[in-house]
This record gives sequence, structure tokens and C-alpha cells, in this order.
Amino acid sequence: MSARTTVPSHAPVEVPARQSRSRVLVVDDEPQILAVLTEIISEHHDVAGAGSVDEAVALLAEPFDVILCDLSMPVRSGMDLYDWVREHRPELSERVVFMTGGVFTPEARTFLAGLGRGYLKKPFEEEDVLATVARVVERTPSL
Repeated sequence: MSARTTVPSHAPVEVPARQSRSRVLVVDDEPQILAVLTEIISEHHDVAGAGSVDEAVALLAEPFDVILCDLSMPVRSGMDLYDWVREHRPELSERVVFMTGGVFTPEARTFLAGLGRGYLKKPFEEEDVLATVARVVERTPSL
């Protein structure tokens, strides 16, 4: 038996007070994942959702504290969004966290390795999502 304790999904998740109500942009082409992430995060933060890179770019006229972005999407990928962020909103580049189901192209593998930071692996737990958001907010100064 594992020593790890699992918290039921209906149990409240505590978020440090200084982390509350950050602005989070979630970018995922799968409507179900976008809806679930929005629901999880909206209990603690203000959330905007985008189903594509183009929708995300339009929303990025506004400030965000964290961007959770699917790595593999049709038409334009998470890597394309990251390139756009680095060119047009470089202050947000350290705030981007990628999500993936674990299917990597060689290009995606090289890209993630080059960033030198972790990613959220699908499927994810509510606690992992909220902890990731909190870590990004803690390590990056407010805009």
C-alpha cells in the first residue's frame, strides 16, 4: 500500500492567500479539457479559455499571470504560441506552462528539453494544476 494520500476530488484544495485571484489563460483545443481546467482553476483564480492559438493571441492583449497551453494542437501548436509570446509579450514567456498527453514529436521533445522546465502531463490531478499555477505566480513578479 502506498504512503501517498489521495484527496477526493470534492474536497476543497487550499491555495495560499497571496496566490488567490491571479489571472490564468488556458489554451487547449479539446473542449472537454478546456472546460475541466477552467472549472478547477476558476475556484481560485480568474480564468480565460482559448480553443486555439489564434484565440489565445487575441486574449493576450490583456495581462495574465499564468498561461497553461496544450503543446500539440492542430493548425498552430503550443510551440507557435510560445514563439509569439517571446516576440510580442516577452514578459510572459516565463509564465507559460505546457500540457501534454505524452505524445512527443522529435521537435516537441527538443523544444521542451530546451526550455529546461517541467510540464503538466495529461491526465492531471486538480492538486497538480493548482500547485503549478501557484509555483508560476510565486516565481515571477507581478506585471
